[in-house]
Amino acid sequence: MRRGQRFTTTKLENWTRQGRGTGTLTDYSPWHQVTRSDPSSRGRSQLLQWSHTGRSHHFLSDGESDAFAFISMLPNIVDVREQVPLNLEEHTAQVAAYSAKHQHQTARGTLACAEMLGFKHPVLRSSGETAPWVMTTDFVVTLEAGAGQYELLAISVKPDNDLVVTLDEVDFLRFADHLDTSVFLTSKFRQYLSKGGKRSRESRR
Repeated sequence: MRRGQRFTTTKLENWTRQGRGTGTLTDYSPWHQVTRSDPSSRGRSQLLQWSHTGRSHHFLSDGESDAFAFISMLPNIVDVREQVPLNLEEHTAQVAAYSAKHQHQTARGTLACAEMLGFKHPVLRSSGETAPWVMTTDFVVTLEAGAGQYELLAISVKPDNDLVVTLDEVDFLRFADHLDTSVFLTSKFRQYLSKGGKRSRESRR
């Protein structure tokens, strides 16, 4: 990722045409990538090859690469996708990519979620044009739940001084995909987990 590059509506349209944010395992293409044509991130960008998925994973900060080290040790892990875009419109739930049992399962898009939760959806303004901003989460982990079932764990990694966790933030991520998706927000000192409608908060020293 290079300094001087900027987000534009044309760039986001090109990413969509390129299939960024789609696929699983080896075929997955992150929405934000560590390339010379991508705008720079605030953290230190890194690439890491992982044999489980057979591809390079794109991390935009040391926090993300540290989180991945722990994620990769989770039991029953099927797939790990990073820089995952949240669909703007209603769509087939992401878990359907792993099992035909979920192929008729749909999920709300972020535009509808923002309206339901009373949020102002972020937008991108560029060269006089305005378009809805494509929101992302740092990781979506697919776990095998047994009997041909799979569950998703969305993980957001934040710097310690940015980890202001509210119920609305967690609800937004859960609404943006299937309601059974667990959401885990973490930093070095604090963690916040939402699963199946139950929320727990933990502080560490």
